[in-house]
Amino acid sequence: MPATYDAISNRWRPVRQRNWTGSEWSLPASAKDDGVFTGSLFDPYIAKGTVLTREVRGSSMPLTARSAGHAEWMAANINAGSGFGPTSINTSGAGTHPIAVYVVDSTAPHCEWQFVQSAPAGAGHDQALVTQYCVGPIPLPAWVAAPSQGDRGLALYDLGTGIMREYFYFQQVPGKPGNWTATTAGVSLAKPDLADLPLTNPGVQLRTGSNAVVGMHNTLGFLGIAELLHGEITHAVAFTCANMGKGYSWPARGGDGISTDPDAPVEGQWCRLPEAVDPDYNPITKAPYNPLTRLIIKAFKRYGGFASDKNLLVHAFNGEHGGQWKHLYGSDPWARGGILEKLYGGTWNSPRSPGFNVNDFPWHLTEWAPVDWGRPNPDFWLRPGESQPWTE
Repeated sequence: MPATYDAISNRWRPVRQRNWTGSEWSLPASAKDDGVFTGSLFDPYIAKGTVLTREVRGSSMPLTARSAGHAEWMAANINAGSGFGPTSINTSGAGTHPIAVYVVDSTAPHCEWQFVQSAPAGAGHDQALVTQYCVGPIPLPAWVAAPSQGDRGLALYDLGTGIMREYFYFQQVPGKPGNWTATTAGVSLAKPDLADLPLTNPGVQLRTGSNAVVGMHNTLGFLGIAELLHGEITHAVAFTCANMGKGYSWPARGGDGISTDPDAPVEGQWCRLPEAVDPDYNPITKAPYNPLTRLIIKAFKRYGGFASDKNLLVHAFNGEHGGQWKHLYGSDPWARGGILEKLYGGTWNSPRSPGFNVNDFPWHLTEWAPVDWGRPNPDFWLRPGESQPWTE
């Protein structure tokens, strides 16, 4: 099937719509495109208009009566006895790697495919749907390496079909190159180019299955490489936590906090920093906050933040994985001495996060929304076993 080159989007596009399996198209001899996305999910931000860009300033976000208690709890429980902290950052340059996100276009003439042998959906999820989209051939470039640390998470977003796949503990099958397994997997179905996410998936949630415990596309809340180079985070910031309270809050679809303290917030519950917080003046040190902390503070003031997973170590932010960037441009921007450290580094936080010190983030100043703030009524993403936020 012939393809046409679109100079505006810098992509090869098929003449007619591709089917979900990706098996319809042949490879034109003249085509060179391998479908590896050369743009950014974050600049411009692909999820603009979703829950991740809602306004939180002033009266836009109501506060729970336990807001002050939540802030105190977050500061007091910043560390789970790991010895790290007080606040850390996970990057592909060092430490426990965050979920690695790869963006491809399976309609590209030379898109490469690999094979997932097995990927359970997890209890209470739609195994048939996960098998249909996450098991079998997937548009994964051959140069992608298995995640080497942490949860070994991988997100695969296909601009050609709109399929957004997520895998937990994604590993190659020994002795079988191009074959993979996962402990669990999940999926959502968007439009091609991930267009209209505010309408098709306003909570940026998996339709079914699981990668991280909250059942969301967590990578869309990470600190994007392109936006850090640009100097502005334009969305809510997802963070991992040492612990949280039992339960969860929309848009999360699950949680693994174990605290029974009524002041412990839950995963998915929104928080913000008040307008009075000055990123250029830390009243504790009488000096500006650290460079990367300043950007995160600004985002928390406008878009807020939420806990998207528990790491059993310390509250931590996550940087967009640099694997795809390294393939395209030759180096991981999070690496020691790389472009991001030159902009935001200088002081080592720990050997796990060289050059990026965010340990001065003011958790004690956070303000918290009620559980399920903003949840649709009715919630059309409701799945069996989830509680309803409305009265029948």
